[in-house]
Amino acid sequence: MKRSFTLVELIIAIFLMASVILAAMAFNLASNEFFASSTKKGSVLNDLTFLLEHIQKNVFNGIGDINNPAIEVVEDTTAGTIALTIKQDMNVAGIQNNTPQDYSDDRQVKYIFDYTNYKVIFKIFDSGGSEAHKEDLANKLNNDDGSLSISVVDLGVKINNLNLRLDPAKAVDDRHNPQVSIDEQFFFSSSHSMS
Repeated sequence: MKRSFTLVELIIAIFLMASVILAAMAFNLASNEFFASSTKKGSVLNDLTFLLEHIQKNVFNGIGDINNPAIEVVEDTTAGTIALTIKQDMNVAGIQNNTPQDYSDDRQVKYIFDYTNYKVIFKIFDSGGSEAHKEDLANKLNNDDGSLSISVVDLGVKINNLNLRLDPAKAVDDRHNPQVSIDEQFFFSSSHSMS
């Protein structure tokens, strides 16, 4: 005897097949969205990590004394910037001078946190004060709430409320425009002279 499918059985089979296909497509879409979101957040986190390591390296090499501090912070609220300046017993190329008491041959490195233009700019100045190097370290700086602060504390630098956002001009959206923040970070300078 020959058996055939009824119309009801065919409709049920098509419905079940469509359900399986739709579930697989929904899973694929969700995993692609999760991957894209994770990639965006990872990009911002990598930029923040790079920036913090860069600052740590330069603060660690700061040198100065009570009369000539190694680290200075100047905020210009009109321009929307905070400048972190670090004196180092090095030449422009980063080679140690080995003259810790002679500040006249030291280079200065400066981090300019320009939250109006969403940038962190790194500059190196030679002992005469001429700019020898400049580069943008991050183009994702966000200070919408005005809480970014940088201060010199106990022979080091304290940074509060540093926020980097994928597109700092737009609002935070964890999936499409993630933000990565640190509440507080402290960097020690190793070469301070107390004389």
